[in-house]
Parts: sequence; structure tokens; C-alpha cells
Amino acid sequence: MRLTRIVVAGASVAILAGCGQATVPSSHPAAPAPLPPPRPVSAQVARATAGSDAAFGGALYGRLPRAGNAVISPLSVGTALQMALAGARGRTASQMRHALHLAPTQPLASVIPNAGKAELHISNNLWLRPDTDVLASYSRSLGDTFGARPRTVDFSTDRARRTINATVSAETKGKISELFPRGSLDPSTILALTNAVYLKAAWAYPFHSSSQAPFHRANRSTVTADMMPLTGALGYLKRPGYQAVQLPYAGSKLAMTVLLPTGSLAPLEKRLATGGLTDLLTGIRPQALHLDMPKFTFHTNVELNKPLQDLGMRDAFDSTANFDGMVPKGGLFISTVEHQAYIKVDEHGTEAAAATGVGVGAGAAAPPSTSVTLDRPFLFAITDTTTGAPLFLGRVADPTD
Repeated sequence: MRLTRIVVAGASVAILAGCGQATVPSSHPAAPAPLPPPRPVSAQVARATAGSDAAFGGALYGRLPRAGNAVISPLSVGTALQMALAGARGRTASQMRHALHLAPTQPLASVIPNAGKAELHISNNLWLRPDTDVLASYSRSLGDTFGARPRTVDFSTDRARRTINATVSAETKGKISELFPRGSLDPSTILALTNAVYLKAAWAYPFHSSSQAPFHRANRSTVTADMMPLTGALGYLKRPGYQAVQLPYAGSKLAMTVLLPTGSLAPLEKRLATGGLTDLLTGIRPQALHLDMPKFTFHTNVELNKPLQDLGMRDAFDSTANFDGMVPKGGLFISTVEHQAYIKVDEHGTEAAAATGVGVGAGAAAPPSTSVTLDRPFLFAITDTTTGAPLFLGRVADPTD
């Protein structure tokens, strides 16, 4: 059987697989009109999808390198893979569902985080070789559920890669400029799936001006970081092994939660990888406290082939792959899954991008009884507090790096 490569990158929603054997003509316009937004889903389906993204995100995080700063978008990676899953069949589909923490009968659904006044842009694209006949059911599924636009590119030259990268860069306001590295796309590529996510959100309660203070790295060395102080009623949780503080964004249901371990970060990361993010965040309640948090800005670039295979998504990457729901003749496999993410946190709020998110009483208040200082490695998660959907998840090992 002749095999053809599928390239998947980025993503951040979900899908409903269709069926049928009609095909879509290969002469898609280069710049088609935008499709309608994804079909809305019920609150129950949204919560189930968000729970799957949270569990998958924790498991995927556990497969990343253990050193240094890191940021990924579980919502993004999950969506790109679910767009591919729409065309998977048989054991390939079962393995992908298992790795993505989707129940066998759980519907794939597009879940848009509740951004409110925050600036949030999510886009999906289906990039096709001009001679590719994609099943109409597959193309319709991506369009109806993801708003994914079919576009043609000539993978026989490097111009295709540059075109895709330029589109992703524009969709992330320049924060993800080189999603596909040179050599990752070649003439054997038949299609590529991409998603881009961009978030810019202001804190509901801005931090005060920063001042320099020590930050203790895992190797016991110390760096001087710009620490931002904030006192007020914030979401708080204390459990054996860690504390969590939740910082809401203005005018939205999005929030960043920071998780500070009692000692080493490793046990907390293990709990994240095995129990998932939802379990770690359950039980957060408002409490008066003082928080000192470092500014940080960094970028993560990672190929996810091996981590996904380690999570059980094996057939999708080799000759046993079954993506017969994509093209009439089948014979496809995934060649690469690229993911990049960027995050910047300062006094004013958060700016984040990926390709593959307190009430205070009036009058005199008692001094906070709780103080949390993020002066050693910690985790963070940006979530939709309505559904629990994780937009971004990461680790701060050194805020100055």
C-alpha cells in the first residue's frame, strides 16, 4: 500500500465526524470566504470536552522535558488531533480517542472558551495539495464543527511551508512565526491541519509596580526576578503538597491559576500527569491573601510525535494507520505534530498564543491571613472557569530565562 503523509499542527476546539463517500473537488479557491462559526454544543457536551482536554493536557505535559520553562495549549493540540480523528477509522481511531481521553461514544464537539471582554482568536485551516480529493463528509465535518477553511498549496516546493507559517503568524499576531520548520513538509505531504490561538487579557485586579526579589531555581541557584505584589480576595486552595491561587481576567470567565508546590515540583507534576488538571483545581474558594508573583515571558517549541505515541497513539504514525475517512483510497499516516506556544505575564495581564485562558467587599478589611510568594518553580494554567477547558498550561522554572 502506498502511504502518504498527513501533517498536523496546532489546534484548539473539537469536531463531529461524518460519513459518506462523496468527494470534494480539488480546485478549492486559494482564499475562500470565511465559513460560519462552529456549530454550538450543549453545556453537557462542552463540560465533557473540557474535561477530556484537561486530562489529556496533564498527561501530555507529563511527557514533556522535565527541565526549564514550558508552555503548551492542551486546547490547541487536542483540537488539531481531533480534526485528524474525524477522518480516522478502526484501531487508529480507538487509540487516538484513548490518548485524547475521549470516551468511545463521546461526541466530538467545538467548544469556544468564554472569553468575554478578553481578546481571543481561534482559527483552523485545512491545507490541501491541489490534486487531493478529500471526502465531502470529512471536509463538511471540519467546516461545520471547526469552521476550518480548505485551502490549496503546492507541497512540492518550500513555498507551501512559508505560506502556512505566514498565515499562522498573522493569526497569532507574530507570536508564532515558524510553526513548521524547514524539512517538515515535502512533496509526499498530501494535507496539513493547522490551528492558531491568540489571547490577550487584562487582570481583573492589576498588580502593583514590580520590585526585584530572589527566585530560587530547582538546582538551588538564585536569580533576581521582577516580583509583582497583589493583596485582595483571590481564589485560593491549600492541599497536601501544594497551594493554588486563581487570578481572574477582567470581564471574562477566564482565569490564570498558579500552583506552588510545598517542596520539589516533581510530585506536583506527577499528580498533574496522572490525575489531571481538574482534580488539582477543584475546591478553589475566595480568600483574602497577599501574592508575590514574578513577571515572565517565554516560548516553547516541541514536536509531539513521541509523546503522543507514548500516550498510546501508535498506529496513526506508521503504516498501520487508518484514515480512510479523509480520502477515498486511504493510505495516510501522520508524519509530524508540531506545537508552539508563547506566554507573557506582567502587571497588566497576559498575552499568549499557540499554534497546534474576586469580589472585594467595601469598607475596611482585615489584613490577609495568607501570603503566597512564588519564589521557586511553579505551575500555571489558564482555563475557562465555566467549563474548566484549559487554554494554556505550563511551568515557570526561571522567570528570568
